[in-house]
Amino acid sequence: NELWKSFIDEGWEGWPQYVSLVALTDEEIQTQAALTDIKNKWWVSFVLGNKDVMADWGDYVDEYNAAGGKELFESWSVKLQEAKATFEAASN
Repeated sequence: NELWKSFIDEGWEGWPQYVSLVALTDEEIQTQAALTDIKNKWWVSFVLGNKDVMADWGDYVDEYNAAGGKELFESWSVKLQEAKATFEAASN
C-alpha cells in the first residue's frame, strides 16, 4: 500500500480525461490486438535471451509496423487531438 502511494505521489500521471473519448474502429481494435501479440512475443524473446535487444530491435519494429503499428499510432494521435479539442470546448 505504501509503495503504491509513493508511486502515485512521486511520479505517476494519469491519462488526461479526454483520452476516454477516443474510440477505435473494429479494424483498429483487431490491429491493436495483433500488435499486442507481437509485442508480447518479442518481449518474452528479449527477456529470455532468445533475441538480443540491440541486434534484433529493428526486426521487432519492422514486424510491428508491418502489422499496422505506425498507422494505428497515427490514427490514434489524430483521434486524441480531436478528443482533446472536444473536451476543451465542452469545458469552457
